[in-house]
Amino acid sequence: MLCSLNNHTKYQLAGSEHISANCLETLSHSKDAKIRARVAEHVNTSLRTLLRLVQDEDSEVRQSVALNPNANTALLYQLAKDQNPDVRYAVAEDPNTPKMVLASLTVDENPYVAHRALQTVLKVSGLQQVSQAA
Repeated sequence: MLCSLNNHTKYQLAGSEHISANCLETLSHSKDAKIRARVAEHVNTSLRTLLRLVQDEDSEVRQSVALNPNANTALLYQLAKDQNPDVRYAVAEDPNTPKMVLASLTVDENPYVAHRALQTVLKVSGLQQVSQAA
């Protein structure tokens, strides 16, 4: 049944709050990266599906995995080492990222990723960045 739907409908379906993990698994095999990204960010997506999508060729899909509340520490560590700095940035800006993962990103080769990770650590710790003008 899902195969007969057009991509626009599949995209909308992948965002439905009532969609099952099995349907999301099926949609996660779409050729359309936008649909796979929508599946990757969905709260009903199973850990098994996320484990496959964390290796997706499209960086937007991997960024969406980073935003999924079900992404566990192992997945976030893997994404924190992603070749694409936008993926690492997505991990670094999420206040729900475990502090251990954020700490590893504070020394990222990309200064924007490292800065964002530091800002997130400070935010979740209840601290503010010390102004260098003081």
